[in-house]
Amino acid sequence: MVLARGSKYAQGRSWSASGATAPGAIWAPKLTKTLNLVIADAAKSSVKSISLFGFLQRLFVLFSGSTKRWEVISKHIEGLSLKKVCETRWESRVSSLAAVRFNYTSVRDALQNLHKETNDSVAASEALSLIQNMEQFEFIVTIVAWYDILFQVNIVSKAMQSEMMDLPNASQLLKNCSEFVKQYRRSFSSTIITAKEIASLAEINPVFKAVRSRRKKRLFEYEAVDETPTDPEELYKMNVFYPMIDTIGNTLVTRFQQLSKFNDTWSFLYNIKNIPEKSMLEKACADLQITLTDGEKCDISGQELVEELVSLKPLLNDLQSGEPIKVLQLIKMIGKIFSRMYGHRFVSY
Repeated sequence: MVLARGSKYAQGRSWSASGATAPGAIWAPKLTKTLNLVIADAAKSSVKSISLFGFLQRLFVLFSGSTKRWEVISKHIEGLSLKKVCETRWESRVSSLAAVRFNYTSVRDALQNLHKETNDSVAASEALSLIQNMEQFEFIVTIVAWYDILFQVNIVSKAMQSEMMDLPNASQLLKNCSEFVKQYRRSFSSTIITAKEIASLAEINPVFKAVRSRRKKRLFEYEAVDETPTDPEELYKMNVFYPMIDTIGNTLVTRFQQLSKFNDTWSFLYNIKNIPEKSMLEKACADLQITLTDGEKCDISGQELVEELVSLKPLLNDLQSGEPIKVLQLIKMIGKIFSRMYGHRFVSY
């Protein structure tokens, strides 16, 4: 790989883990790809989470198997739609979760009608299996938790796809999302309340299914007694809720720290009309010079960049903003002579 500056590798997780980055290359994870990887990891954090997304896929396949079946489910979830579960497009999962989350009783009714009326034994068996899933309170809690998390992540993902998105705003969005996940971890009781409301409408007993306690046999008297919780709700929190939240939260914190480092280094270039005071600008440009230095090679001179930015600022008065793309468009419009004068500016961008 050749020397790269400012590159964004889509497969950020693999590159950072392997350390295969080219010398001098600036590794930055693609933000929307990063969020997909975060959710993909969390979806595999427990059997319940895996089963939930398997349920959504099975539900879609069952009703999309014929036009008649699709018309039935469409009548029961007006305004929303089931989507095919896709590994790379988590918006489809949000849509399917919303369709079930806000039409829980109606979806179950549609499955019950299909089970009773269809002549297809395979479809009837599949409908019955899905109904049995939906009548478990743990399943309702899992749907509520996943929808709440995915809804927030999807908002951030869409915002980051905006053409106007920059490092400071992206960093703040990721920070807000990380804070939401931390807060949600402490709000399990609120999740239970919402799940109980859905269970009440569906006439489902809002109680966690008792799990048979499995105690480890002690081979010696001095071994500690197994004190694994036996309360079904506590077991659900330990085995499903916390692993899901912690997987998402820990990964978001890591990604936020990475993005913050980029923001600390480059953010002063994102609005040249409001560049910092001379002393702060000199420090920022010196730090950028260090970042863009590889051995004896360096793309810019920090001191020259300071002088160029200061002299460039008065020429931007007619621009509505000092965003990088606007500055580059102005430089391109003025021509090659201007670009030679502000060569370091081009390299920085």
